[in-house]
Amino acid sequence: MLAFSELLNEVSTAVSNDGAIETDEADKIRREWEQLKTTAETFVVACERGIYGLKKSKS
Repeated sequence: MLAFSELLNEVSTAVSNDGAIETDEADKIRREWEQLKTTAETFVVACERGIYGLKKSKS
């Protein structure tokens, strides 16, 4: 979730300054977006491979 909050932070910071998004701010937003997509894809692949499955209890 950190990647998502970082993306929102970049957007908020860019807009709060002057209500516009400049080219350098758009570049920062793009970098955060790409990181978020990578993080999400990694998570989905892990789910598909069962990495986050329920652990069997020792009874």
